[in-house]
Amino acid sequence: ILGAALAAIVATVIVEFLGLNYSGTIGGAVGGAVENFVRTVAKEIAPRRLNVVAPGQIDTPMVGLEGEARTTFYGKTTAGHVIPRAGTADEVAQAIVFMVQNEFVTGTTIDVDGGWLIA
Repeated sequence: ILGAALAAIVATVIVEFLGLNYSGTIGGAVGGAVENFVRTVAKEIAPRRLNVVAPGQIDTPMVGLEGEARTTFYGKTTAGHVIPRAGTADEVAQAIVFMVQNEFVTGTTIDVDGGWLIA
């Protein structure tokens, strides 16, 4: 770590990678482990802060589809979400900026997933 001057560390959990859905057993195990790790370590490294931003289905160039195939892919993978569309990188970045700027937030997770967890 960069030392005591570090204001915050943001850990990013990517559940879906390259358009392959790892949100089942693998994604749940990895995501849960990272979130529990952050909650435990945040206490140990205080006053430095450690948080997680957990994006859901985010429309980025990592998904190599184009045109109608891309639209269909995101339509199908987000149809059951409370907000039925893919998120944007800017929306994930806003959560990261919030975590970095708010000095009263530590050991927590912000899910940027369009309501996927509650759907």
